[in-house]
Amino acid sequence: MLTLRHTCTDAIIIHACDLHRDICVTLDSLTSKLRMKHGEPQENDFVMAEKHLKNLHYLWKQAQLSFTPKIHGLLCHAVQQMRRFRGIGDTLEDDVERIHQISAKIEARVSRMKNKNQQANVHSKMEAIQNCNLVKEKIEASQQLSKRVYKKRKIELCANERKIRLKKERDESRSETLQYLENHPHEQLITMHDKAKAELLRN
Repeated sequence: MLTLRHTCTDAIIIHACDLHRDICVTLDSLTSKLRMKHGEPQENDFVMAEKHLKNLHYLWKQAQLSFTPKIHGLLCHAVQQMRRFRGIGDTLEDDVERIHQISAKIEARVSRMKNKNQQANVHSKMEAIQNCNLVKEKIEASQQLSKRVYKKRKIELCANERKIRLKKERDESRSETLQYLENHPHEQLITMHDKAKAELLRN
């Protein structure tokens, strides 16, 4: 009995891992299409995005995850907006997120200062340095000087070949997952709460 119970638990865990893995892959595939800028997507990109969206909706339901406002926006409106505006990648908030990250780094460096006036002054100075174009140029020049010098042509050729190869591998992997999920292979995930409830009702 104990062995059987452990086997059932292991099967549920494996099923949950497979389900969440496919959710992550599908999210990655969908967002790669949503990040395309205005004018870039072709009809094939819209069709692929809609297929990924359909699979994501199915997986989300099978995993019994909450349909939060952000997920509702992704599942119900994002691809529609992408089609309507012919690409929405250039309206995303990547720059805002980057500013938040910079601010968080500065905050982490000055947060332990007891004198609040001094803390505010140091924070302002660090922020001013971060946003100063002259400082950015000097940092970039210093980084370029510290790099080892290789033959430029070979590096660029290798980098481009590597990018093309990696993109091809990603696209093939996404395509395989898409074809696999179109057959709806996952059963609905049974939570431990639902399982315990079913056992109580049976008894």
